[in-house]
Amino acid sequence: MTVATESSGGGRIQLWEPASDKDAARELWSWTMPADCRGHLRAVHFVPGGKRVLAEMAGHASIKESLFMLDAKTGKQLSAVRGWGLYDSISPEGRFMAYTAYK
Repeated sequence: MTVATESSGGGRIQLWEPASDKDAARELWSWTMPADCRGHLRAVHFVPGGKRVLAEMAGHASIKESLFMLDAKTGKQLSAVRGWGLYDSISPEGRFMAYTAYK
């Protein structure tokens, strides 16, 4: 099992391997949000297939990009959606995403 958290300052998303009986929790990676997104994280979604993580920001007029696709192994940003909108769904194999965008 893997757990995603937002840092206490609201500027990073961290992916963790939870603690076990023998080991403490271990941070796998962290991704620093663009400055205009800090404090606006709505949700983190694990994409079917386990290769990607989706970071969804709450709609706000000052945000340039509101949806970020991250590599699940490294935390590297793969793509972003400009504007703001509502994440709808991801196809079962994780290849396609439905997103309603607003200007």
